[in-house]
Amino acid sequence: MFRYLKFLNNIYLLAILGMNLVIYFAILNFKHLNSDLLLVIINNLFNFIPVGLGLACILIVNGIIDPQNKSRMVTWRWKYPLPGHYAFSIYSKNDPRIDEILLRKNLKNIPRNENKQNALWYSLYQSLSNEVAVQQAHKDYLLARDYTSLALLLILTLGVLSFWQFEKYFFILNYLFFLLFQYLLVRKVALNYGERFVTTVLAIKTSKYREELNE
Repeated sequence: MFRYLKFLNNIYLLAILGMNLVIYFAILNFKHLNSDLLLVIINNLFNFIPVGLGLACILIVNGIIDPQNKSRMVTWRWKYPLPGHYAFSIYSKNDPRIDEILLRKNLKNIPRNENKQNALWYSLYQSLSNEVAVQQAHKDYLLARDYTSLALLLILTLGVLSFWQFEKYFFILNYLFFLLFQYLLVRKVALNYGERFVTTVLAIKTSKYREELNE
């Protein structure tokens, strides 16, 4: 299932890279957008060589970066960056769907240590990984997390290339602002989806505990 989720998200990530390429192309050829599009593309093929190489490097590097480092790009925490690290100390307390008393009664000794929290939460996730709501929350989080790492890599590649290829500082500064805004926006989305992924697992688990009590 995890590989299938990654496959679906990769399609979206390619579309996101395509969108960023179109924006870069539009700014690079701002003066010629009223001209014949095919001629503009042909006349600027040389300019697209470094851009194409940059995007290829982004895809390769994004595939190499491990999940923990991608999470660091989202949370800005070097230690304990995964959403599951705060499953019980923070997230379970903030979600009205979760009956924390029932959850603690069934899990008994809930750890305070972040790594142990993540391990306990992951064991709960494994038991619920076939739930539709959990799969959707997982998919949303993976997409937002990977988009966040892509957005940061775009700043480091296309952002740097813009200093070389764009003619005016006005375009450079506005493009860098767009890249930074994109990164900060999707980072916030990834934070929210990470929390939602964790709490969805806990909410479903408490509902199952409640069902067992009523039987």
